[in-house]
Amino acid sequence: MSNLKNYKYLLIGFGKMGERYLNLLKKDGVKDIVIVEKKKERINLLISKYNISPKKIFTNLNNVFFQNNHIRIVGIIATTADNRINIIKKLSNLKIKYIFCEKPMARSIKEAQDIKSLCQRKKINFSVNHPRRFSKETKKINDLIKNNKMGKLISFNFTGANVGIAMVAIHFIETFLFMTKSKITKIYGKLTKNKMMNPRGKKFKDYNGYIIGENAQKQKIIINTSEQAAHGCFVIYTYQKGMVIQDVIGGKIFINMRKNKYLNEPTYKYGLPYKNVDIYFENSKLPDITKIALKKFLINKNFVEIESSFEALKIIIGAIQSSKINKEIKIRNINKNLKYEFA
Repeated sequence: MSNLKNYKYLLIGFGKMGERYLNLLKKDGVKDIVIVEKKKERINLLISKYNISPKKIFTNLNNVFFQNNHIRIVGIIATTADNRINIIKKLSNLKIKYIFCEKPMARSIKEAQDIKSLCQRKKINFSVNHPRRFSKETKKINDLIKNNKMGKLISFNFTGANVGIAMVAIHFIETFLFMTKSKITKIYGKLTKNKMMNPRGKKFKDYNGYIIGENAQKQKIIINTSEQAAHGCFVIYTYQKGMVIQDVIGGKIFINMRKNKYLNEPTYKYGLPYKNVDIYFENSKLPDITKIALKKFLINKNFVEIESSFEALKIIIGAIQSSKINKEIKIRNINKNLKYEFA
């Protein structure tokens, strides 16, 4: 896999996510990092705690420059979504050809389309940090399903507390798209705008509630989150011949499946003898799977392509618009211009 030390990095934004990126880069031995950050207290932290030279810290992206520009530069966007498209435009003007971005990729379908078109036109390699597909839990579940002949995935249920559909649930939506290799075609949402203050700022708002989506193969994704709930995140995978329950925070996986001799019995015989598999291990750490996502992007192999992130955003926005009219809508019919206050 790619050695992160073979690149230079332009890190835009040094909030909590920016600090996480800096730590993972430094842990991998990366030395050449230029950072764009406006807040004085965060700049002071870069200098005092992380030993970053003031010469490598800029308060404005327009003033950034690199010496010895023969090494490929990777732009990492760790800011909120409100100014993301403008940052991507500025990076393209700096002739940066690798952009790794936090989610969601945009605030509207129109913005996402503009980002996609810009990257195609300028030949920019672009990826969004949806690292859940790279977790050892997801790999373990995929391996177990294949080995135990559990059949086709029928539904993917993500149940969480006050996580926000654009902040957390979108990662699991992208995982569903990755696992099924199929786009959602229609969506229904029953959502409420989150009234609690977003940890990233007062102006940002997310949504919680219920989402039901379906693809052309009739596989369903069901999201269930609530602003009133304060604990836990689980995924329930329903297959033809069994079920998998994943404790996202605890790292536990519980599998319940028909015994082999009953695999071909009719579906209405739902209580036939079964076997259980319980797996306990430390769950994947976000910095670790983010590093995997970044490395796969840099070697251009099995990474999160722009289309996958775009489709995940469509599901989020489609669910919000469906909720407004209390009616199922087709993804192709969602309003492309409406902007949302995603962080």
